[in-house]
Amino acid sequence: MATKLWRDVNAMYQIYPRSFMDSNGDGIGDLPGISQKLEYLKKLGVDGFWLSPVYASPQADCGYDVTDYLQIDSMFGSMHDMEALIERAHALDLKIMMDYVANHTSDQHAWFKQARLSKDNQYRDYYVWRDAKDDGSEPTNWISLAGGKAWTFDDATGQYYLHSFMPSQPDLNWDNPRVREEMCDVLRFWLDKGIDGFRVDAEWPISKIYEDDLFQEGCQDKPDEYGSYLHNRCKNGPNLLTYMKQMNDVMGEYDNRYMIFEYYTEKELGDEVQQYADIFAIDPEHSAPFVFDMFRLEWHAEQRASRMAELYARISTDSRPIHALGNHDQSRIVSQFGEKQARALAVAQMTLPGMPMIYYGEEIGMRDFEIPRDARRDNFQEGGGMGGRDPERTPMQWSNAMNAGFSTAEPWLPIAQDYEDHNVELELHDLSSFLSLYRSLFQMRQHYPVLRNGTYLPLNVGNGYIWAYRIYDVNDSFDVVINFADQPQVVNVTAGRAVISSETVRPSNLADGQLTLAPFEALLLKSAGTAS
Repeated sequence: MATKLWRDVNAMYQIYPRSFMDSNGDGIGDLPGISQKLEYLKKLGVDGFWLSPVYASPQADCGYDVTDYLQIDSMFGSMHDMEALIERAHALDLKIMMDYVANHTSDQHAWFKQARLSKDNQYRDYYVWRDAKDDGSEPTNWISLAGGKAWTFDDATGQYYLHSFMPSQPDLNWDNPRVREEMCDVLRFWLDKGIDGFRVDAEWPISKIYEDDLFQEGCQDKPDEYGSYLHNRCKNGPNLLTYMKQMNDVMGEYDNRYMIFEYYTEKELGDEVQQYADIFAIDPEHSAPFVFDMFRLEWHAEQRASRMAELYARISTDSRPIHALGNHDQSRIVSQFGEKQARALAVAQMTLPGMPMIYYGEEIGMRDFEIPRDARRDNFQEGGGMGGRDPERTPMQWSNAMNAGFSTAEPWLPIAQDYEDHNVELELHDLSSFLSLYRSLFQMRQHYPVLRNGTYLPLNVGNGYIWAYRIYDVNDSFDVVINFADQPQVVNVTAGRAVISSETVRPSNLADGQLTLAPFEALLLKSAGTAS
């Protein structure tokens, strides 16, 4: 187990194993390849990493369709390789988190194979089965996030089973206490092996409302598209927080373990900030939700300032928001907003109280790469809520060598064409690079605990294009000002010392008065002001 307390963690790093480092020349990243690159993570300044799934799987959804939670898929190596990775990480005092696929298994999992044998099989109620309507159609009009209907008819037993994602990913029935205990035992298995925590995948559908007068979802105008439905029955059900707490409580059985929930707020549920706050309230010592506002909100200073002010006002001082700029399901932040804007958001992510999660390659400015149709690997359909995720999953760009230094063989996805301009080897020696900016920010977070655990105070600088805030504790105070405009903006600042700019070199000392920020510039100042 890594020794640092979770409250003191500087930052975490998400590794998509297929795309991080290939050690055996088959074009697919693997566990030994990750082990080879742990020194890079240590020098970068993160305190640990989260692995996207490496469980045994047919890989219909790149590992999010699990056949055995207690085995490693041979694509990534062996259980010995996993144990060696844990040992190596801990030797470097790096924490290691695993992905925990809570909502569903593969249809090749032993439980589901048993469940579909007969209606009275002991595993039948591990999944969600329903009779057809009188006309033979699906029990509800629910749509899968992967595209298509959320129900598939099983000829063997004459019932439909539910899948919130692909038909090969049947939903577990979390209303069954045996399922909940089985899934908690999965957590214990890996915690016993030394895993420091988990990122919980897609927990929002584990509680549903199946049978009432509103069994059908409301649909706006396009019945074949996921986004047209209200989704107020197929997820975020009445037992969601209870089931999340049961997972969380397993962390409390062990020393210094932590869980991060993948939770996307829903406008249909009303108060989005309160949805975050409810999850933070489960147990701030052992768990927290991701806060995805960095890439979900529009490029709008006042909107972001308002959301963060409300968030930090609603949660306890013990809560640690997990701020992310992206992940394996989202367009990369450079592609979404632009290079300068991504650098500015990195300053915000790394200066907000809580714990940033860096998606591999963000620190070098990687962007989406459009994959030719014949090379695509994502099996989610058009019309689903998450289709086309290959562009943000391309291999890590380590150098300008063949295949960007990722593999000696043709990679499983094509290398992005800009790898010669954006790679680790090049950016390590460029003081103006993305990587240099990130390393500076990591060093600041490490040196000043206030940037991890301080108090957030909104600042009014008299300009609607600027998001400004102060982070302070009894020892230190920092001001952050971010220009969201594509033109220079003049702002009023207190006296202080410019520490880090996302764009330009600044004089070391600033007097009270006016400061001109370049377009999309973010500036971190060591404030001479007080907390109020």
